[in-house]
Amino acid sequence: MSFDRALVKKLLALAGCCVISWLALCPLSRAQAGHSESHQHVGWIPLAFLERPITLQTGIGSIHEQVSTSSKEAQEFYDQGLAYLESYFWAQAARSFYEALHYDPKLAMAYVGLSYAYSPMDFPAAETAMVRAKSLSSGISDREQRRIQIRALQLNAMLDPSKIERELAVRDALDDALAAYPDDVVFLLLRGVAQEPSPFADGQGCIDMQAATFFNRVLALDPNNFAAHHFLIHCYENNGLLQDALPHAKAYAELAPNV
Repeated sequence: MSFDRALVKKLLALAGCCVISWLALCPLSRAQAGHSESHQHVGWIPLAFLERPITLQTGIGSIHEQVSTSSKEAQEFYDQGLAYLESYFWAQAARSFYEALHYDPKLAMAYVGLSYAYSPMDFPAAETAMVRAKSLSSGISDREQRRIQIRALQLNAMLDPSKIERELAVRDALDDALAAYPDDVVFLLLRGVAQEPSPFADGQGCIDMQAATFFNRVLALDPNNFAAHHFLIHCYENNGLLQDALPHAKAYAELAPNV
C-alpha cells in the first residue's frame, strides 16, 4: 500500500487549517468572560466588521437549506453562511448571515446561523442570537422549528458539559428530526457531528466511527456534499485511517478550492 504524496500534502494542509480553527476556539472562556455589554465586539472581532457587507463567493463549497423567506438574496446568503460554517470560517459565516438579514430582517434561521458562528467566539452573543431567532419563529416551518429547538438544546448542553443528559437530549432531538425527515442532509450532518463526546462538537473531534455512517448517508444522497467529505477526513484521520481519509481530502479540496 502506497500513499499519493500530493494528496498527503493536501491532507496535511487541511489538517493545518483545522489546527488554526481549533486555536481560534481556545479563547472561548476568555471571550465569554470579557463580553462587552455594549456589544461592540463579538469575542475579539469588532461587530462593525461582522456587519460589513459581503458578496456571494465561489469555490467555498455548495450547500442548500430551504428557509422561510420570500427573498432570493436572503436565501443565497443564508446558504453561503451555512457553507462557511461547515469549514469553520466563523467570521465570514456571520457576515453572510448578516447580509441575509439585510434582505430579510425577519429571517429567524439567519439568527440560528449567527448563534453557530458566535459560540466559538462569544457564548453570550450566541445566546442573544437564539433569543432573537425564537422571537421570529412564529409561522416558520416545522423543520425550522426543530432546528431552533436542537440549537437551543445544544447551547443548554454547553452551559454545563458535565451533564451528559443534556448532550443526549440533542441527539434525541436530532433522531426525532430524522424520523420525520430521513433524507435531510443538514439534519444528517448535525447528527454525525453530535456523535462527538462534547456539546461543543463541530466535526473536528470525530472519534466514534458511528458518526461516519451519518456522513456517508449524506454522500449517498449527494456525492458532492463538501461538508460530509470534510467531516469524514477528521473521522478517518482521528482513527489513524489516513488512506481512507485521503479520497475525502481530495474531494474537499476540489469542491471548496477557495477554502
